[in-house]
Amino acid sequence: MVLVMGATSLIVLRRWGWSRIEDEHARVLFAQTRETFDRGDVIQAQKTLVRLLKIRPDRLTHAVSVFDTDMLGMPAALAEVHASPNNTDLSPIDQLRQAIIHGGAQAAYEKLDAMKSNEENDRAAALWNARLLLMDGEFSDANERFDGFWAGYPDERRETIELLTPEDADLNQRGASAADKLFRLGLWDEAAEVAENAQTAGAQDPGLGFYIARQAERDEGRLAAIAQYDRVLQAFPNHDLALRRVQKLSRQDW
Repeated sequence: MVLVMGATSLIVLRRWGWSRIEDEHARVLFAQTRETFDRGDVIQAQKTLVRLLKIRPDRLTHAVSVFDTDMLGMPAALAEVHASPNNTDLSPIDQLRQAIIHGGAQAAYEKLDAMKSNEENDRAAALWNARLLLMDGEFSDANERFDGFWAGYPDERRETIELLTPEDADLNQRGASAADKLFRLGLWDEAAEVAENAQTAGAQDPGLGFYIARQAERDEGRLAAIAQYDRVLQAFPNHDLALRRVQKLSRQDW
């Protein structure tokens, strides 16, 4: 019995030790990533941060505390952020997210209006105004806001697309998730391309058709888009964006 208890204690101690080592390693990596960002190598910092958050999602709160609004300059990393609604240690961007979730669009607009004007906050406002318009089905206005978010950041745009686009072998499993992340960052052409490639790879998620429907709306016109959105709604009657878009397109007097 003593030997068993001793062995168990040793296992627990070792696990605790490894956990402490992993926590310290993560802390050091976050600090190094912060230094990389401050040196101006935003692309490398973003790559590292995305990788860290995938490996250690439990370190999200620490990542937000380290980068705060600088996370806005790393949209691929921002796409990995899924903070708990109960989290009280939120950056301004996450406070805005919670305002949308819990207070609705009006609360989010109030927070946007209250933000002081500077480069980072203006970029945050462009992103979240775009998302609010997107949630309301106002695709044309949302697209303009997304363009404003990406204007002047071609390298980050390219890097974000590379980071969020799955490898061919992963398209079947990750295509829908990747298309959603790309779409909600205003990268609509890329989202449609991922969706099409995922379907070609055998993905059966009917929701992939939503991103392709958006391209049909742009290239083929209103009626073709409505038909595409309707196919999505047949599989997902509560697909909010598809429903809102069909309603708006159906009201248009073309």
